[in-house]
Amino acid sequence: MNEESPGVFERLQDWYLGECDGDWEHSYGVKIDTLDNPGWIVTIDLAGTRWEGLELARIIIERSEQDWAQYEVAQDQFIGCG
Repeated sequence: MNEESPGVFERLQDWYLGECDGDWEHSYGVKIDTLDNPGWIVTIDLAGTRWEGLELARIIIERSEQDWAQYEVAQDQFIGCG
């Protein structure tokens, strides 16, 4: 990764900062946590953003038992894990 190409965390930070309006960030946000299988889960609130109301059926990618991911958008939340 180079300085000209922002990584996923930098893009997420920029998106979050763009949604902060003095109100939204007090009720909504981004959560990153661990799973017990092991893995990670990220939940991003989309209510009050231009993505509110978006629905995306669950996408599952399974490369191996340790290399997998899935994501969906439902009930105004993006939920991704892997």
